[in-house]
Amino acid sequence: MPSQRITIQEAETNFSKHIVGLRAGDRIVVCRRNEPLAEIRPYSDRDPERRKLGQGQGLVKLKDSFFDPLPDDLLDLFEGRGDDLPDGPAGYRTIEHRARSVTDGGDSVLEPAYEGPVKLLLDTVVFIWIAQDVDRLGRLARNLIEDSSNELYLSAASGWEIAIKHSIGRLELQCPPRQFVEGQRQRHRIASVPIDESDALGVSDLPNHHKDPFDRILIAQAIRREMSIVTPDKRIQEYSVRTVW
Repeated sequence: MPSQRITIQEAETNFSKHIVGLRAGDRIVVCRRNEPLAEIRPYSDRDPERRKLGQGQGLVKLKDSFFDPLPDDLLDLFEGRGDDLPDGPAGYRTIEHRARSVTDGGDSVLEPAYEGPVKLLLDTVVFIWIAQDVDRLGRLARNLIEDSSNELYLSAASGWEIAIKHSIGRLELQCPPRQFVEGQRQRHRIASVPIDESDALGVSDLPNHHKDPFDRILIAQAIRREMSIVTPDKRIQEYSVRTVW
């Protein structure tokens, strides 16, 4: 969604100019001291078209073993360390964000309803459920995913996880992993998030609540990019990152 940031003074001086230039999908964010105050977008008397989920029926079979920890030899290749790892390397800080978990009930703290578009980073299994098992999605998560005004993202780490688990027999696909991931992303309008150096190094800032290397990358990416992770995984919810289910 194209966006533009302007100051209050710019909004007062050239308001009509900015309004005339608005097109469907555009938005203008009015800021004071670089902090967003308000958002201007084209008026529409129609509800936004909701995403149609479940467009990968029959392409994937999720085995129970998909959720098992990776074999120790694979974990060693990722991390090269054992279970006795302390919470972060000595002398290094850990990320100090306040964890916020949002659900439609249960024990999690329910925060105020979302207003405006939100950025949602999908857990790998959530991406698979979007493709062909939508009834397994949490009610709030499904509502936000179907709302086409929200921005959906899939990490390259999830593509990596799908490729690895397919190769070791934990995930059955009716087409090559590349075709499945790229095809379902396009059909469900999900953008790709690459893994860059800052993401990789951000993993070292995380406490060792969770050993799964794919999830740890997702957490680092979501914190850095101010995204909410859509996940049912309570271990991810232990981290200082906003989650939705």
